[in-house]
Amino acid sequence: MKISFFIFFLFQNIYFYSQTFQNINKFSNYIGKSFADFERDLRLRKSGAKVRLGLENRTYDFKNYFILVSENDDSKQIGKFSLYSNDSKDHMEKWYRIVSEMDKDKEYTFLRSFVADPEDKITSNSLNYNELIKLLRNSYKTENWIFEVIYKKESKFFKISCTPVDINVIIQNKPYD
Repeated sequence: MKISFFIFFLFQNIYFYSQTFQNINKFSNYIGKSFADFERDLRLRKSGAKVRLGLENRTYDFKNYFILVSENDDSKQIGKFSLYSNDSKDHMEKWYRIVSEMDKDKEYTFLRSFVADPEDKITSNSLNYNELIKLLRNSYKTENWIFEVIYKKESKFFKISCTPVDINVIIQNKPYD
């Protein structure tokens, strides 16, 4: 019984990570489209909405995360998705699984990374994917660090960040500063 529970738990986590990556891909297809297209095609209902200076933001709740979908200009089209985890358990592993899937996918181009420890003894924005993963694996107490990677796919930019308390994914149609 213990073994079957362990196998179920293991496959449930693997399913969550791959499903999240698939959803990130799916959501990115709606950059430049309307909220109506997004909601109709994915059969979603917003859980909240707000307009600030003419730009609309809507939120959508999922089982393991929620997303904030935003316009970023007056075109009334989606310009940005922000995905936030609903729980803080295993956020480093969630981050790693999503990032490793992106790194394996040839449609994504790695642009840059950022890493910082709480005491600023290690701060870098020039590591490639493999160097970043090696640093995180070989360092002590990385669960207290902040790290992120930025990828590009077509004309969309993906920032996947991990902090001591959360993971978030931001997809937008403009480069990050």
